[in-house]
Amino acid sequence: MLNSHNIEANALNHIGEVYAAMQKPKQALEYFKKGLEVVQAMDLRRTESVILLNLGKAYIALGDPENALSFMMQSTQFARELGDRRIEAESLGCVGMLYRGLNDLKKSRAPFSASLAHCSGNWGKRLRVLLPP
Repeated sequence: MLNSHNIEANALNHIGEVYAAMQKPKQALEYFKKGLEVVQAMDLRRTESVILLNLGKAYIALGDPENALSFMMQSTQFARELGDRRIEAESLGCVGMLYRGLNDLKKSRAPFSASLAHCSGNWGKRLRVLLPP
């Protein structure tokens, strides 16, 4: 059920997403951090997981992979605790992309594989075939 705090946090997150899409990661970070404060004060874990992932993406855009990884791993953990396989898979995929961007292909494989494990149906089967052993 949505309450005013969740609506506020989602609005702040969406504004951050707009700045991220405009390739203005510093401004995006400001809104993501404000949204994070709201969700943490109200213990809104699902929304927190989404905002943590967005913070990670913003830090990637700023060239700060250490902070990016920290936020993405927190997002992954929260999503796992909540049983939200979609957010967990997206977070793991972003971790894989981060390692790939750092040219650490060995580290990128595990999060990509874990992300694929959350894909269901024919789509997941097709993706698994594409992943080398």
